[in-house]
Amino acid sequence: MKTRYEKVIEKNSVFCWLGISTIFLLMIPAAGMLISNEIQWQIMDFIVMGVMIFSFGTIFIFLSRITSSSNRVYVAIFVLFTFLVLWAELAVDMVTRIIT
Repeated sequence: MKTRYEKVIEKNSVFCWLGISTIFLLMIPAAGMLISNEIQWQIMDFIVMGVMIFSFGTIFIFLSRITSSSNRVYVAIFVLFTFLVLWAELAVDMVTRIIT
């Protein structure tokens, strides 16, 4: 029989995997910087992208825990779309260019 503490750790171990996944995803542009001069990220770019990936992953986890399993696809699409819009806005200032 598992104790309450073991159940909490087991349920929240997904955040450990999310952190590891975030680090591995950030290794892609880091490796690209070593291969090509086209990719020029600063330390702040890595910090912002790491916070974005981890926070949107956390939002998805929390929302998927409170919704039914049939609606998780819609939650994932919504979170992914919001992530991509924010990423594009930070990258090229998309919304400001559309408005003006």
